[in-house]
Amino acid sequence: MDAGSMDAGSMDAGSMDAGRTDAGADAGEILTVFIDPFGDGTTGTFVFGYRGKVYVGPNRSGAQAVRFDPSGADLENVSFAFTRDVTGHVSANASPPPYPSIGTSGCTANTPACGPDNENGRGLFFETQFADAGWLGVAGAKSSAGMSYAYFTSETGTPLNFSYVDLSALLGAGTRELSSAQSLGGRTYLGFGGTAGSKRPSLVVLLVPPAAPGIDASAAQAIDLGADLMPGLNMGGASTNNIMVDAIGSLNDRLYLGAFGGWMRSTVSNPRSFGAGPADWAGCTPSVAAYAVKTSTTTTLGADLEPADRAVPGFASYGGRLYAARNTTTGPQLWGCNPATTASATECDPGDWYLVAPNTTGDLQLTQFNDPANTKITLLRASTTHLYVGFNNLVRGAVVLRSLALTPSTRADFTGASDCAATQYPATCRGFGGNGFGSGLLVNRIIDSVIFSAPTTDYLFVVAGNGVAAARV
Repeated sequence: MDAGSMDAGSMDAGSMDAGRTDAGADAGEILTVFIDPFGDGTTGTFVFGYRGKVYVGPNRSGAQAVRFDPSGADLENVSFAFTRDVTGHVSANASPPPYPSIGTSGCTANTPACGPDNENGRGLFFETQFADAGWLGVAGAKSSAGMSYAYFTSETGTPLNFSYVDLSALLGAGTRELSSAQSLGGRTYLGFGGTAGSKRPSLVVLLVPPAAPGIDASAAQAIDLGADLMPGLNMGGASTNNIMVDAIGSLNDRLYLGAFGGWMRSTVSNPRSFGAGPADWAGCTPSVAAYAVKTSTTTTLGADLEPADRAVPGFASYGGRLYAARNTTTGPQLWGCNPATTASATECDPGDWYLVAPNTTGDLQLTQFNDPANTKITLLRASTTHLYVGFNNLVRGAVVLRSLALTPSTRADFTGASDCAATQYPATCRGFGGNGFGSGLLVNRIIDSVIFSAPTTDYLFVVAGNGVAAARV
């Protein structure tokens, strides 16, 4: 589809073919679903699935999302309602509840423009599973630190009414944002970051969903897993940068954590805190020289984070292996783990990792598909049939490539637009759907992405833009 043929803020509900899986033709492999989805110039937002719908949100005020069927039909605006915690550690926003916004940069404290705890930045939106059903999780961010709350709903109406989880007893005073989340085994794992204080990064597991109006999390409801004690994660020292759990993934019922300082995994399905049960955790930072000679990136940002700001933008499980994206101070890397290489045949150990699709020209210890303009890896997603990898590119526009092989390891295992050979990128092969998804430099950075699996089709939804103009989906 010609991306320029759709009006700003509009959606062609009949233009997506629900019978196709991972479309292959260049002209039809990318559809611009939204240009400026909220009509307010929002430059950064999330895309996520929840209860059979695709959601995009929040808008720049933190008070709105849109949702639609994966086929593109039934577009609907969605508002939010957050209650106030009035017991124990109380919510900071002194204006009357309910609060319509999770917060936005520059909002005035103690007004409805900020979140219920005076959150004033975009945090994280995510879908999770507790034992009963799917839930939507939301968290804002706080520029002055003191992040204390996450919010959850299992509703599907509008407004979505959220219940709070007060985690103030488990988080350090320097906590600024929820940086990552993962559902595994009916539990919800929440990773946090901060730019001050000694307790960073933080990892909390929420064992149960909150009953309305909310809970002050007890030991039976949430556990601090002691990420700040894990030798592979707490490597920030006196740094004033944001030291966080960048990404959480899973493979074979084990949890994987990625951070600036290194990577850790659980050795059991329901790990205890590191302090109480250190044997439940093991380091899994790659021992390959290409990892050690590079320095992971960090950021001073504590809100409105994008994949490019993360040392580890994401993990993806595909073909029985685990893949990890890494940003370093000199460029991006894509790592793959074959658990059968050393020690346990089902868990990733340091010696199981290998650099995927390394350059054959330029810096041979980076994954740029021989294009130095691929400066940040910002997308790593797996459908049932492909592994997708994407890069910020300020010269050509954002680039996405996908695997042909079930266990990709070299550039030859990936393709671009119309399944052109990635070995010919960038000279004669463009990224999947065209560089910049057909929008050129209007789309030179990837802000968020999700694989939405419907019964007959896997959809890859991407939020992208250039940081100035309104984001596109």
